[in-house]
Amino acid sequence: MYLQGHSSCSINHSSAWAGCIACAQDSILKSTFKKIFDFLYAPFFAVLDFFMRNYRANRDRLQALLSMKKVSTFLQYLAMLVLILWMLIYAFSSEESRNRLTEEVRKSFSGLKTFTE
Repeated sequence: MYLQGHSSCSINHSSAWAGCIACAQDSILKSTFKKIFDFLYAPFFAVLDFFMRNYRANRDRLQALLSMKKVSTFLQYLAMLVLILWMLIYAFSSEESRNRLTEEVRKSFSGLKTFTE
């Protein structure tokens, strides 16, 4: 074990035995730090990798979907329809409901501001 570590060592040791011990201690230290690092941070990086791969795959799918002219046009019309529906709801609601709706919209936008800051 020690001789194998020493043969790959780049340090010029005065004796083979001292070199083998130094190499073994160095590899034990490195493996200990690697184990500690893997134990503490590997789960975080694994989860981050999982989310980033899914985010990228979903972005690629969305980009491919939006590149199709018919789908893109459909989504634009759908957004306009939803906007018109909310305008109609607002126009035909009572004054109390309008105030409540306006207050809820303000709360949702203030919530968005706190997420972006």
